[in-house]
Amino acid sequence: MKVIPFTTVILMVLLIFSCVTPEQALEKKWYKTAMRLSAKQIKEGKDIEHNKRVLQTAADHIIFNEIESKKALVNSPKVKDWIKVQDSYYKVLEDLGKANIVSNGALLTEYDEMCSTKKELDFKIVEYYYQRGEKMLRKFYAEGQKSFARSAYYEFAKAVKHGAKLYYNNIDAVMEESHKNGIVYYIGETHIVGSSFFLKPLPRNADFKPDCDIDIDFGSHSFSTSTSSTSQHYTDEVVVGREEVKDTSGNITYKDIYEEIKATVTTITITVTASTWTSINSRDLTGQCSISSESFHTSVSDDCEEIEISGDSRAVPAGITEKSCSVFFMESDLSSDLDRKVDSKLYWKF
Repeated sequence: MKVIPFTTVILMVLLIFSCVTPEQALEKKWYKTAMRLSAKQIKEGKDIEHNKRVLQTAADHIIFNEIESKKALVNSPKVKDWIKVQDSYYKVLEDLGKANIVSNGALLTEYDEMCSTKKELDFKIVEYYYQRGEKMLRKFYAEGQKSFARSAYYEFAKAVKHGAKLYYNNIDAVMEESHKNGIVYYIGETHIVGSSFFLKPLPRNADFKPDCDIDIDFGSHSFSTSTSSTSQHYTDEVVVGREEVKDTSGNITYKDIYEEIKATVTTITITVTASTWTSINSRDLTGQCSISSESFHTSVSDDCEEIEISGDSRAVPAGITEKSCSVFFMESDLSSDLDRKVDSKLYWKF
């Protein structure tokens, strides 16, 4: 079976659509095509009233089909399904909006209808997250657990992502309230732990207890070294003298005397690894400490090459010379790299 190239298929499709009238597209239920073509006809001033009817009919079908096809998802108990519909509604609104602009506002009523449907869904999603946030905040006040306040903050943040500021004028206030009540305060390694959104050092002169006492134990650095090697053999010939040669006529000439020389180049790869264990010791002082005690291993490695030449170095190609590594300096550099890596790990843990 002959395979038609993809570009040919595209050209065929474009040709078909270029020959279709808005009415024909509507009859074939190609509603998006009918909407696009009729909007273009209106813009060009061709049979405006007739094309408006085609345009509006196509838009009505698009809206009806979209709403009907998404009913199951809208009625789903899962908010992720509602968000899928929200994205789909937005794409339909984009198509309607473009056609409305091209047709000089002929689809304003249809656009507003779809927009109203989307806003209802928008509020449903926002309300879902807002009510979850309120529930978590109530649990905080009922049980006093800061983790509920943090959960409330994240639920309110999701509501904001989906447009809560259009519906709830107190959203900023409840988010600030949730954040304030969700902060865990600590004493201890403040210069290392620092401050993050929900973890802060105990303020000076605070009239409340810290939640955590954090101590960090930095282990000593240990080093290990491993080596591997490869060898390459070279041969060459060098002139070591001249010898007299007399031909049958008694003429004397001289020729070079060659000697084969050999050398071996050994490349030794030295790998040095620095490692350490770091322990985070956290004591829960109030039942609110969200930092757990743990230990973690950190290591960094680097390598260098040493070159040794044995035999006659004259057999070695130009550019190859002996060189050595300083394991002492490698360990010094790796020690600094290791400290930076440990600091980075600690930063992300808090």
